[in-house]
Formats: sequence, C-alpha cells, structure tokens
Amino acid sequence: MKKSIKYVLFFLILAVLGVTGFFVSENWQAWVGFGSTVVVESESQDESEIAPVFQEKEAILSDLQIGDSNAPVTIVEYFSYFCGYCVKFHSETLPQIKEKYVDTGKVRFIFRPTSPLELGIAVLCAREQDKFLEYNDYLFEHAKEIKEADNLVDFARNLGLNDVEFVSCYNSEKYLEKAQEWHKQSNEDFEKAGIPSEQQGTPAFFINNELLLGAHPFDNFVKVIEEKLGE
Repeated sequence: MKKSIKYVLFFLILAVLGVTGFFVSENWQAWVGFGSTVVVESESQDESEIAPVFQEKEAILSDLQIGDSNAPVTIVEYFSYFCGYCVKFHSETLPQIKEKYVDTGKVRFIFRPTSPLELGIAVLCAREQDKFLEYNDYLFEHAKEIKEADNLVDFARNLGLNDVEFVSCYNSEKYLEKAQEWHKQSNEDFEKAGIPSEQQGTPAFFINNELLLGAHPFDNFVKVIEEKLGE
C-alpha cells in the first residue's frame, strides 16, 4: 500500500513564484551571484549581536550539519532547493570545502533550508534514518520534479529509506517548528547584519558571524576561512 503524507506543499507554490519572505528575486540575481566578490561584514563587533544563533548551543546541536562540533570555524548556510545559485554551490563548491576544511576538522558546516518549509521537514525526517546528506542532494537534483506532496515519499523510497517510518515522521509535524525556526532565524540574522530586505536572498553564509552573500567560487571561501583560522 502506498503511504501518503497528509498536507499540501502550499509553501512550494510560493517558493516557485518567488513571493515568500526569503526569496531570490531578479534584483538579487543582478546584485550578487556566482563569481561575485561581495563580502559584507556587520558594523558591530559583538558576536551575540551579529548572529545570536551561534550562542544557542542546543539549536545548533539539533541542526543538520557535518564536521567536528569543536571545529574553530562554523559556517551556517541559509538556502532554498529552488535557488539556482544554491544548486551551483552545493554541486561545485561545497565538495571542495568539505575536502579541504570539513574532513580535516577545521570547519563545521550547518545546513538551513528556509523555504518551502515542507522540504526542510522532509530532510530532517531523512536524518532519522541517517540519510540527510543523500536526501539533501536528491532534493537539489529533483526539486523541480515535485508535483505533489507524495513525491517526497517517492524520493525517500528511491534512496532506500523506510517509507513507513518516513511518512510517520513527516505526518507527526514534529519538525515543523524547527523548519519555521530556520526561516525566522534567517530573517533575524539578515536584519542584525544590516542587510536591506531587497538585497536578501539565497544562498547566504555566516562564517564565524561574517556574512558572505551569493554562490561564490571556492577561492573566496578559502580567503574568509583562512582569515578566521588565523584569528
């Protein structure tokens, strides 16, 4: 019997239309994109004011992440599975960051999908079966194929997850608050970093509280990470 998840992807429609509170607009794409060298630093030097999420240990422990929890550098990424620049970063740049910094214990990388909320919930459910990276990658590759909520179950099944457990997790809505928290935190972090709403978008990276906007090439990440490692 085919298992179904119980509510419609209403945020999916909003994400595709680009009308959610956290979106990629034409202005954003013109302002910063892949290959840009824009680095924005907050005027404040108080880390608790720049990115309070770094001070919330329990919130970080419950996040989707890879790397040593004691790594000297933490990168928090806010992204959408429907963002072309996010796809580019995850397919081209993240593997290089992982090899050079994450696998060597220098960087902890935290994933925070912001919209639609349902996809964030789905990847958290995949984590329960130790498949969050696989499911995360699959969503980037197949997000545009989603026509109905049950496609998320199909994705889980394609990756070898137990679909009964996945559906039970998803329908419980136990991760809804976490997905909402990511969205809310992204807006708060942009505000605290002094970024106007018309310049907010995905992907966005907080590297030890320094904001790097856009899907930059690997060398730009190296520059910031090495600076943080030297502090």
